[in-house]
Amino acid sequence: MELFPEPFIGRVDAPIVLLNLNPGFDEKSDPNWHRKPIMQEAVEANLTQRPQEYPFYPLSPDFDGSPIAKWWRRLLAPWITQNPDNRKHVAENVLAVELFPYHSKMYGRFAPSRLQGLASYTYSRSLVADAIKRNAKILVLRSQHEWQEAVPGLAAYREVYHLGSSSRSPSLNNPKAHVGKCYDQKVDAAFKALLM
Repeated sequence: MELFPEPFIGRVDAPIVLLNLNPGFDEKSDPNWHRKPIMQEAVEANLTQRPQEYPFYPLSPDFDGSPIAKWWRRLLAPWITQNPDNRKHVAENVLAVELFPYHSKMYGRFAPSRLQGLASYTYSRSLVADAIKRNAKILVLRSQHEWQEAVPGLAAYREVYHLGSSSRSPSLNNPKAHVGKCYDQKVDAAFKALLM
């Protein structure tokens, strides 16, 4: 396997949980980054939940220039740029969970019922169920319907919000939710309060 699967990134008990579809793939640079010992160590520490200075490792300065850092930093920029020292604080308080943990350029729609045999899929679902139990704020970045099908109770959970994006590049600055509670300025303020 050329790239490590990444079913989640961050502390599994983080107060903010971002639900994504799957990690992307940049054939020109992802394999090079995944061969680097620093990346291998960060992924392993993340998966085993060993302490790291930046638990959400794409925000670590060690990954400047990497595709994973570029993608996550662009998305999280509104939370990071409000305070120059906030990158580390965001890294300590955000968990991203992938519905499908394998890197790909594009995701073909898999009904959650077809993913049932994957241990990583089962674990991803349990991370979200645990987040609901501890009353974490949950933001669905992509694939709202697939996540609702995968995690019983998610649709009715009072602290779940949606960007509503089907794009591979969701944005906190331009939410487009059509179903459920939209991530708006009021919700953004509540999320940012957790990051202060």
